[in-house]
Amino acid sequence: MNKYDNIIHDFLLQHKQLTLGKMGTFTIITEPKEGETSGDVKFVADKKAETSGVLLDLIAEKSGKGRVLVASDLESYLEQVRQFVNIGKPYIINDVGVVSLNKYGDYVFTRNTGGAELANNNVQVEQHFLPENTSLVARMGKRNGIMGIGLIIFLLVIAGVGYGVYTMFNHKSNTDTGVTTAADTQTAAPVTPPPVMPDTTAVAKDSTGTANKPDSVAVAAIVPIVSKDSSRYKFIFETTTSGDRARTRIAQLRSFGDPASFDSSKQADGSFSYRLFLRKKIAIADSAKAKDSIQLYLSKSVTVVRE
Repeated sequence: MNKYDNIIHDFLLQHKQLTLGKMGTFTIITEPKEGETSGDVKFVADKKAETSGVLLDLIAEKSGKGRVLVASDLESYLEQVRQFVNIGKPYIINDVGVVSLNKYGDYVFTRNTGGAELANNNVQVEQHFLPENTSLVARMGKRNGIMGIGLIIFLLVIAGVGYGVYTMFNHKSNTDTGVTTAADTQTAAPVTPPPVMPDTTAVAKDSTGTANKPDSVAVAAIVPIVSKDSSRYKFIFETTTSGDRARTRIAQLRSFGDPASFDSSKQADGSFSYRLFLRKKIAIADSAKAKDSIQLYLSKSVTVVRE
């Protein structure tokens, strides 16, 4: 028998009314008959009921404990009582009656009679399985649950911090690697000349006789790097029979800084033929590339002659 059983019994007989949490309210409605401890009892089942506050105050006063602690202890005990009743083991209030569960799942109260005394004793034996200090068990269970939740939260925080550190260092490593790679690529990559636009000005000079100086970058683009295995070439871009045309065009290109020149040869009819060309000393392997560059620069077909 639990310590609360006697307290509940005495309180009900003294105050004539008692409410047990989530079970219902007991009310003694008649005076006890001769040979009986209590009179008739009316029970109103209520699974939302709250335990009588006067009972909690009485237990707190006698035990010297706080009311909140007493309420928690008593609720833990009543929870155990309800669990036993729900599995078919009635709860006995000595000399008062028995609380059990009917087939509809509702709590019902049966008044003690002379023939019910044996059943009452049997129930008391079964109630020995209830822990003496159910509040301690309940608190330990709650404490273990809180510790378990706290441990899970702690592990999640550690995992989050670890992942954040890993991501930070991994990102930094990738960034460093990317910078190095870009620098290496920039160092190793060959210098590629900028694209050269056609010399439309030079073409216009043929008809108008005037032209503007081209961009120096475009001129530099047609000057290949000279290697040891090199030779001197003439890149002939025009042939004319007019000496004035040859001299004017060559003077124009020289004013642009181009290594332009011309030569002449006498024809069978006594006239002269003039070849206009750019003279370059370049690597033999680069002659074709230089030809393409000059053709793009002058917008003319070029013939290559090795000197």
